[in-house]
Amino acid sequence: MKVEYKFDQYIMADFIAFTFRVANVGEGEEEEKYKALMRGSEVEKWIEEAHENLSSDDLKELQVFFQKDSHIAISLIPYWYRRNAFSSIDALLDSIRTIEEKQLVEGIVNTSFVDDSVKQLPVEKRIKSLPIPEEEKWKLLYFVQHPNEVKERLCKLLKRIYEQYYADFESLLLTKIKDKVEHLNEQEYDQFIKEMASQYTNWDGNKKLVVMPSYSMSVGFISFDEEEVSLLVVGLDRFNLSQKMRDEKEVLELLKILTDERRFNMLRLLKQRAHYGYEIAQELGVSNSTVSHHLAILLNHGFVQSNRDENKVYYAIDQDEVKSVIKELEELFLK
Repeated sequence: MKVEYKFDQYIMADFIAFTFRVANVGEGEEEEKYKALMRGSEVEKWIEEAHENLSSDDLKELQVFFQKDSHIAISLIPYWYRRNAFSSIDALLDSIRTIEEKQLVEGIVNTSFVDDSVKQLPVEKRIKSLPIPEEEKWKLLYFVQHPNEVKERLCKLLKRIYEQYYADFESLLLTKIKDKVEHLNEQEYDQFIKEMASQYTNWDGNKKLVVMPSYSMSVGFISFDEEEVSLLVVGLDRFNLSQKMRDEKEVLELLKILTDERRFNMLRLLKQRAHYGYEIAQELGVSNSTVSHHLAILLNHGFVQSNRDENKVYYAIDQDEVKSVIKELEELFLK
């Protein structure tokens, strides 16, 4: 089944991701490979600046609804998706004001890490079985008994955060998301997303898979499973990271090829002038079969070019290809 991307209809998914990230600055447990990419990036500076500018009251309220363990507001993402509420802040807030109490309770209790078997339990037992701190359980127990308070406080909080920190950047962010999505290799991105969905959701390739690209999520993601659809809010830099990791593996493989002693000596010889196979064997004191083996590897990776002259095939180093590997090394280690 084709993956659905509609970034223009899901801009508020990015806003929710932004709010979650701002509430949890310094609380993440990202792997080192993610930290290295995130450190000092444009999106991280923006998130950190917003966090630093929060009032103590706003930070406290954010940690009520966007605390990384209980995910109270994040758990409403499937509801917002069903209500088509991600297109604007007005649609998002309206969906909160009009949500039925039962839907709200089910939404905030059935967090992304609730097992299907747990969902069959009464609400209080569900909450007590959640793998979250006791303080967060008490908070959920209070909220399920006061749903109207949840709606009022969450609406006020989201409206305030949107107006103070997000509204001025919304058009720019939509453009950034659009540009990044349009410049991605569609086939590779589809494959990457499907692999993520298979790993982090119950998506089996048959039901609908909806992807909400997010600038604010950076290399992170949020996933949910519904009966007929799997949802992924995916940071656009996560795909860049996967590409970068693949590129690094390719560079490592090329380095292994270049640093083999016989191939290294062969390239140094071909740097002087073009040679044919027998000459190379004589110069390096190796057999013709050894020369053929290593030449095939160098040719396959573009480090050597061949040119037939009458009945002889001459081999010469491709300096541009060697320079490109050196450039990639500079980008990995020196920039």
